[in-house]
Amino acid sequence: LAADLENIHFPFTYGANIQHNEFSVMLNIESDAVGGYEPAIPVTGFTTPVSIQFTSLSARINESRDFRFAIHDQGFIDKLGKFFGMEDVLLGYPEFDKKLIVKTNDPERCKNVFAGQEIRNVFQSLSGFNLHIAFYEEGNYAALELNIESAITDIAELKQIYTAFVQVMEALDNTHTHH
Repeated sequence: LAADLENIHFPFTYGANIQHNEFSVMLNIESDAVGGYEPAIPVTGFTTPVSIQFTSLSARINESRDFRFAIHDQGFIDKLGKFFGMEDVLLGYPEFDKKLIVKTNDPERCKNVFAGQEIRNVFQSLSGFNLHIAFYEEGNYAALELNIESAITDIAELKQIYTAFVQVMEALDNTHTHH
């Protein structure tokens, strides 16, 4: 991964499948910089092309439909309305609760998933992101998905985000077995 990301030229699309224990994590990074090689500031208008930049991590998880959660930063707009039907909750971690919006139908389990300070620190530091469980009718499976509205190519930052993602995935798996 590090070698791949060192030699990136804009615009680019990058995908990798990372095996983590029994989980398979898909990483996708895309940067379609407009007008040159520098990432452009996204501007929406009738004649202005919009820069597309995102990083996403996704992994199938063993999760039943009875638990749902989504977290996102204050600036992230719930464009698709896919988080409706869940309540905004405070988990009791002051800094986390201040910076992020948490939606879930099981606050206690969600609090356990984000019990690790390192996990919370990573997500508190991100902007323009959402992390949620998605259920897919087609194929009948659940996935943990992290979408970030920027192309992250710094390997140290990417590693930190990946580690936090995997820790959430494992915490979901651990709290799942106790129900």
